[in-house]
Parts: sequence; C-alpha cells; structure tokens
Amino acid sequence: MQRSTLTTSSTNNGRNSGDGNFEFIQSTADRALYKNAYDAISECGLWDWLSNYDSDDLIMVFGCTGIDNPNLEMSKINAIILNSDVGKGHTASSYSYTMHVMQFIAKYGLTMFRQYITTLVSDED
Repeated sequence: MQRSTLTTSSTNNGRNSGDGNFEFIQSTADRALYKNAYDAISECGLWDWLSNYDSDDLIMVFGCTGIDNPNLEMSKINAIILNSDVGKGHTASSYSYTMHVMQFIAKYGLTMFRQYITTLVSDED
C-alpha cells in the first residue's frame, strides 16, 4: 500500500474552514471527539493561538484546568472539552491525538485535513 503525501503550506485558516463538519471521519466516536474539540477551540477564539502552539506540550496539559494550569489558553479549551459528555470519554492518548489533529486544522484548515484523511482511506481500499 502506497501512502499519499500532500503538499501543505501554513495558511492559518483553521478558523475559516467551515462549520466543523467531520462526516468524512468513519468512526462515530472519533467524529464526536473532533467536533467537540473544534467547537471548544472556536468558542474560545483560539485558532490563531493553536496554530503557533508548541505541539510537544499538547499532552502535558491534559486534564489541567483552572488555576493549576500554567497555560491559560489550553486551560480554557480543556474546561470546555472535559466538562462535556463527549469530552469525558477522552483518555490522555485520545486527547493528545485530537489536539494534534486540531493543530493541523489550525495550521492548514479543515479542507486540507479532509483531503488528507480521504486520501489515506482511498489508499487503503
């Protein structure tokens, strides 16, 4: 199986990439987690911030909400995600993966993420 690669350029357009429709994600559980995170980031207005955030730190702030979190922006996102019914289903691993997906979307847009996923799925067929 050959994996396709996409040429990407940082356009910082995640916030302008639609309504957060993840219907192209086959797993209903993953789709719900992505939508939940997308909505939380949108509600906080932190797409620009996330596009420039050091992705190595995304897992380190999992579950650290409120005053104990040294990162106020991530704390705001965490509070929304982890206080929702969908977000309560996260493990540290699923949260980290979801936030890395959101960072990709923040940098390159939802359209590019959709194209990447649909290319991977079609390569597997």
